[in-house]
Amino acid sequence: MATALLALLAGVAGCTDHPAPRQPSAAGQEYWMHAACTSTAPGTTLSVEVASGELDASSEALVTAGVPCDGGVTVNDIGPLPAETIAVYLRGDRSDILAAYAVIAPVSSLPKG
Repeated sequence: MATALLALLAGVAGCTDHPAPRQPSAAGQEYWMHAACTSTAPGTTLSVEVASGELDASSEALVTAGVPCDGGVTVNDIGPLPAETIAVYLRGDRSDILAAYAVIAPVSSLPKG
């Protein structure tokens, strides 16, 4: 069973772009993203980037999705990921962000119904 990948961000302007702990993804597994953020500035958005977590990998994102920081939840099917270690980043101007999170998990972990 594949593990959910999680990125959390406290809304401090000085936060760095360190990824969530790197976890392996499973070959042939479909994944989804569940993310949200809140901001003191209307119209703010963050990007969730899913990238290879392998040491010698390209820094290019495998998947990127925008998340409006309006307190609502964004859910996207991001499709299959390569069978390798994956890193999840929250990117963007965080000067007005109060809180943010992103979870990347197998589609099979979604509730039925």
